[in-house]
Amino acid sequence: MNKAAIFVRMSYHDDVLFQHYLDMIYCDINKVHQDVVRHDRSVSESNGEIFYADINKLLSKVTFAEHDVFVDLGAGLGKMVLQVYLQTAVKEVYGIEILSDLHAKAILAAKRVQQDMRDFNAGKKLTFLCGDFFEIDFQMATILFINAICFGQDIMIKLGQIINTIPRIHTVITLRPMNNLKRLFLKNTLYLEGSWDSALCYIYQK
Repeated sequence: MNKAAIFVRMSYHDDVLFQHYLDMIYCDINKVHQDVVRHDRSVSESNGEIFYADINKLLSKVTFAEHDVFVDLGAGLGKMVLQVYLQTAVKEVYGIEILSDLHAKAILAAKRVQQDMRDFNAGKKLTFLCGDFFEIDFQMATILFINAICFGQDIMIKLGQIINTIPRIHTVITLRPMNNLKRLFLKNTLYLEGSWDSALCYIYQK
C-alpha cells in the first residue's frame, strides 16, 4: 500500500489530517493544471465551495446508508463529492459540473483518490460527469445535493419538478429553498461557511 493510502487509513477519524490529505491533492493538481480563463460570457456560472469543516457538519445531519447514491449538481472541483465518497457508507457518488475546466480538475482528484484508496474504498463507485444537469439523467440518486447559491428561481422550480418524478430520492440538500417539492418536507436548516460567504442550507426529507 502506498504512503498516501496508509496516511489516510491511519487518520480516518482525524479531521485535521483528513483535510490535509484532500488539500494536498488539490494543491498538487493546481500546480500542474492551471485555471483556464473563460471567454464565453454568454452563460453565467459561478463556482464556490463549502469549507471542509462545514461539510463535516452537514454530513452529521444526514444519514448516508450503504444502499444510497449521492449526486452533487454543480460539483465544481469535486470536493464535496470526495468527502462523501471517503467519509460515508454510500455505495455510489456522482458529481455533475457544466464547466469543463473545473470538471477536469475533479477528474484528476478522483483518479488520485482512487489510486491511493483502492483497498480502502473497494467496491464504491466514484463518477464525475461534465455537462448540464438538465440534460444528464440523475434518476439513480437517493440523496441529492444542489450547490444552488447562484441559481435563479426558475432553475430551482425546474429542478423541483424533476425531483418530484424521482421516487428514489429521499433527501435533498440545497443552498436555496425549494417550495415545490411534493414528497419531501423541510426537516432541518443550518448555516454553512463557504468561499462565497455563509449560506443557509435546507435539508428536505420524507
